[in-house]
Order: sequence, then C-alpha cells, then structure tokens
Amino acid sequence: MLDKYPFTPITMRHPYSSFVPYLDPNTMYFHYDVIYKNAVETLNQLIAANPQYGSWTLQDLILKDIRQVPAVTAQKMKFYAGSVYNHGLFFEGLDPSRATLPHGNLLKAINANYGNYENFKNLFVDAAKSVMGSGWVWLNSEGGGKLHIATTGNCSSPAIDKLMPVMALDVWEHAYYLKYPVQVDRFARNWFEVVDWGKAEARFNQKK
Repeated sequence: MLDKYPFTPITMRHPYSSFVPYLDPNTMYFHYDVIYKNAVETLNQLIAANPQYGSWTLQDLILKDIRQVPAVTAQKMKFYAGSVYNHGLFFEGLDPSRATLPHGNLLKAINANYGNYENFKNLFVDAAKSVMGSGWVWLNSEGGGKLHIATTGNCSSPAIDKLMPVMALDVWEHAYYLKYPVQVDRFARNWFEVVDWGKAEARFNQKK
C-alpha cells in the first residue's frame, strides 16, 4: 500500500475461499473489491481535484487540519483517508495459512496486560459488541509493553502519531452481515481464526 498519492490497495495474498469457514467469499469480495477499492479510488479522486494535498501521506490526511478546501470536501478527505488506512491494516492482518496464536513479545504483553490470551480475546469481542452503528476495534501499543483495546466510530483511526495499531477489526455491517447477521460477536470471535499473528507481532515490535 503506497502511503502517498496515488494510493493503491494492498494485495490480497490468499483466495477468498481460503478464509472459509470463518469468513465467506461473498463478503470478502464485497468488502475488498467493492468497499475498500472504492475508498482508494474516491480518495485518489479527491486528491487529484485538490493537488495541493498530493504530497500528504495517509497519516497527514488523518491527523492534520485540511484548511484549503471547503469543509465538506475536507470531511470527505478525512473519511476516505481513514477508510483506506483502516482497511489496509485489516486486510494486511489476515492470513488463514498462518493463523496460529500470538507469540513472542506480543504474547508476553497480552499476558501482562490481560492475564492470558483468552481473557484478551473475550475483552476484544466485548469491545466489538459495544460499537454502536459502524466502527472499528483496535489493539494498540503505547510502547513499553503497554497495550489497550479501543473502538472508533465510522472510519476514524486511533492516534497513530502516538500509538502503534497492532490489530484492526472492521465492524461495519458490510464486513460480516451476510454470514453473521446481528451476530457481530461470532464474527469477531471467528476473525481470530484468520489473524496473521506474525504481522501483529511485527507491528507490536515497532513500538514495544
């Protein structure tokens, strides 16, 4: 995923069928090929129409004030920048071929912060259930081995200038409703079966 304009979606490393039975191919297609790619395309169109922001990174677009365009345009730019960033982390963090359990420094931090992996997973699922409407669930590293679970609404991202997002779960209905109607907790629990813990560990180690 390029961090500057023109933005591109990350490449899916596995066929959608490989996520069965935890995530279904129809949802994966709609989520990646329609929702995510549309967010990338829309953000590129917004930047093309406002080239003064062509050198800004996704982090810039998320964190900085966008003042040289009408407020409605600035709001759209922030929304789609957040969507591209969040979806990039979500899809990058999936790998059914490597889905195991957390390990290494990340597992040590999970145990230190939450007691054990099962407690952590239950709290993460509870956080997913707590999201009203559309949003995201995050595991963030604050550095020094400190972790916290957080939620954000719509396409908002955590404070990525201060934190390192380790894991991101999309709990918009488009991410799960075809397979798990009104069962976001089942979706969240089964998502853990296709998490790429190697990627999560690598992100954690960037700010451990």
